[in-house]
Amino acid sequence: MIERYGDIASKRIGNPRRISDIQSLIDKQQFIERYNKVKNSIGRLPNSLDLANEFDITTPIALKYAHMYNLDIDTDTGNYSKIEEEICEILESHNINYRKHVRNIIYPKELDIYIPERKVAIEVNGSYWHSTLHVDKYYHQNKTLDCIKNNIRLIHIFEHEWNNNEKLKELIISAVDNNYKLKLRANKLQIKNISDRDTEEFINKYHIQGYISSKINLGLIYNNEIVAVMTFGNPRFDKNYEYEILRFCVKPCYQIYGATSKLIKAFINKYNPVSIITYSDASKFTGNAYIKSGFKLNGKLTEPSYVWVNSQLNVLSRYQTQKHILVKNNLGNIEQTEDDIMSNLGYYKVYNSGNFKLEWKENKINE
Repeated sequence: MIERYGDIASKRIGNPRRISDIQSLIDKQQFIERYNKVKNSIGRLPNSLDLANEFDITTPIALKYAHMYNLDIDTDTGNYSKIEEEICEILESHNINYRKHVRNIIYPKELDIYIPERKVAIEVNGSYWHSTLHVDKYYHQNKTLDCIKNNIRLIHIFEHEWNNNEKLKELIISAVDNNYKLKLRANKLQIKNISDRDTEEFINKYHIQGYISSKINLGLIYNNEIVAVMTFGNPRFDKNYEYEILRFCVKPCYQIYGATSKLIKAFINKYNPVSIITYSDASKFTGNAYIKSGFKLNGKLTEPSYVWVNSQLNVLSRYQTQKHILVKNNLGNIEQTEDDIMSNLGYYKVYNSGNFKLEWKENKINE
């Protein structure tokens, strides 16, 4: 859920956002006394969830208290460990063999979950502990690159992404399970332009990032049903290209051999582009389908992008938190930076792994 700016401003008083807010709510002595009570009761170090339940606060706020008062907690458990358990349950339900907390592949770094048969690893990133309060801007990108060097696909699952996101669960299943509901060959399917309405419905239902406006929408059709969609439009970030592939997704549980290639070739044949650019989220994907379709990697991974997350795991994008927008909405002043304003509002910055930037140019197509 995305908070509106008015909602943010209204919560600045009465809902803990900063360390000073927290300190005024529960003082050190009271917190330590109840911390020790929980510790003695459960017979081990409490985790963030234990403390959150004790004080009726969120897990990130509990973590901030423990950090502020220099108390030891079990950082390997809590809300994001529940997500790890859910992912393991998904893998087990699909009879996928996996290993947990593997350190011998990108030593000394650890992989939370590793599926050897598929060369796929899954990281579960608690939003607070994986924010810039605790890791640097390139932490997730460097871990992705370490896995690429070992021919491993690393899927980062961030805590703030997980709740009620069936698309991420489908992504994990498609990455590790070959037992698709239906296997099709793209060259046997009909391809046609589809309406904006049908495109928006399909992409919002199946694409992790959801729909964005596009100029051209191509779909693969099986038994009069849309099973894959690729959309094209004006480049958003690099104007040196004529078109950008904006979205591509396939209906879950369908494996369509050659879908990416067929849609791209159909677009080229019909619209005669000079150049195309696209981006693949390195936190989730590899970009290999585009490379097999004649695209080339354009340099290294892009700079990591970020979102702002608060203690309720509400998320604001970097476009929503540009300084001039924050100042206009009376959430800060001109002397402050974006980071200053957002930190004062109780948000923390979480970076991803950046994107693979892939390009196609007319003289580079593989005929």
